[in-house]
Amino acid sequence: MSHESKPLLTQSEIVALNLLAQGFKRSVVASKMGNSINAVNFHCKNIFRKLETDNLVTALEKAKHQKII
Repeated sequence: MSHESKPLLTQSEIVALNLLAQGFKRSVVASKMGNSINAVNFHCKNIFRKLETDNLVTALEKAKHQKII
């Protein structure tokens, strides 16, 4: 099995990240995805871990640089 250079995000994490990149608040992202705010917070936590950051701005920068979004 080959190792990819970019972290593998789930489809839900990518959807959440794209909505956050558009400037939507987490509560709106939750509503648009049909999820709870806790689910979106969980996605963000996983996104931050996979992109090795602790904030949304850096996560978005890394995701754009790695062509995830």
